[in-house]
Amino acid sequence: MQSRYFLWSYCGVVALLFLAGAACAENGPPDDGADLDGESATADLESDGTAESPEANSDGDLDESVEQAESPEQEDVSDEEDAIEGDDNTETSDTGDADFIGEESEPELDAPELAALALNAVEPRAGPCSRATLITLHGEGFADGLDVHVGDVGAGAVTVLSADQATAIMPSQPLDKRGPATVRVSLGDQSADLERGFACLYDQEPIVFVHGYSGHGGDFNTIIGRFKSLGYPDDYLAAITYSNSTGSNVVNKEELDSFVASLLERTGAERVDIVAHSMGAVSSRLWIALGGGEKVRDYVSLAGAHHGNNLAVVTVWLDEASKELYPAYAEQADSHNNVQFILNGDPDVLDIDETPYGAGEGGGVYWNAIYSDADIIISPTTANCLNQRFRDDCSDPINIQVHGVGHVELVQDEGVFQLVKDLLMRHGIRIGD
Repeated sequence: MQSRYFLWSYCGVVALLFLAGAACAENGPPDDGADLDGESATADLESDGTAESPEANSDGDLDESVEQAESPEQEDVSDEEDAIEGDDNTETSDTGDADFIGEESEPELDAPELAALALNAVEPRAGPCSRATLITLHGEGFADGLDVHVGDVGAGAVTVLSADQATAIMPSQPLDKRGPATVRVSLGDQSADLERGFACLYDQEPIVFVHGYSGHGGDFNTIIGRFKSLGYPDDYLAAITYSNSTGSNVVNKEELDSFVASLLERTGAERVDIVAHSMGAVSSRLWIALGGGEKVRDYVSLAGAHHGNNLAVVTVWLDEASKELYPAYAEQADSHNNVQFILNGDPDVLDIDETPYGAGEGGGVYWNAIYSDADIIISPTTANCLNQRFRDDCSDPINIQVHGVGHVELVQDEGVFQLVKDLLMRHGIRIGD
């Protein structure tokens, strides 16, 4: 009995399995293109416009079906957003990579282009070799890092005040460096030069010695040697020899003008001191009065025939110089070539400044006249004096009398030399002041 029940059960199972297999064979395998997530249902809804839900579904099941139908669009939107985010991420990543690469490969920026460098002027144009001098440079394109050289000597403490102005300190130098030199400014790969822009000078002005009637430059050899012993350089001691020592002072003053200009050019100095003897005082004063005064610092005459010479009557028939000197204290009508009148005016009237460009009157010239009571060449002796208010007036303190020294000996006497030296060097170190 039990064996029959077992057999029936066995047969029932086999039959069920057979029927299931037959059903699968009739319907075929599932469609690979079907959307297992309900996409086919959504397609049916979109194509038919409506879809009946199975009766077995409740309202909640219907809502669920609608949500499932809408979910693909949401998934599409989500996919698009993901795509956009992905693009953003890609762009961000690309940008980041570009920035990273740029930081490594971007070349350094070139320095800003410098303005054209130029040097137009240097103030002052000269200074003493014995001490440092502050100079101011005027030009264009100045900037930090500016280098300044005067000749082969570098200036220190260069300070750029603006694009067109700078200052520097020129150090002291040995005397063999004296004279004008080229000033050069450099900045980066640019440079600019100013020829003869600055001169290192001896501490005193050059001295020009002017001889008298029928004289020559050699008359001053003794006094020149004494100035050399004080340290004056050779090229700072210059004695002129006129081409015609008995010629007109009007012509001689032109030669003096050229002589002084040449000396200033060689030395780089801006002014000279004048030491004039006898008639040399006339030609040198004439040069100063007619424009040379701005080139003179000290003027010292030795027995200068400032108001003429009555003894010139002896040679008045021989030459122009004697005619210009005679008579002493000549009035305009008697002033040959108008020389005495230009210098002194009417001898009885205060109408002419006998010491033009005077330092005490706003000018730059220090005037002095040395004369001797033993001078028998200039007559009267008082004709040697300056700033006379009337004939024979020697009361002005610029007139200095010495005793017992003859006319010619005045340029050789030791005591007179000491007096001249003190007058020329009374200002101390003056260059650059």
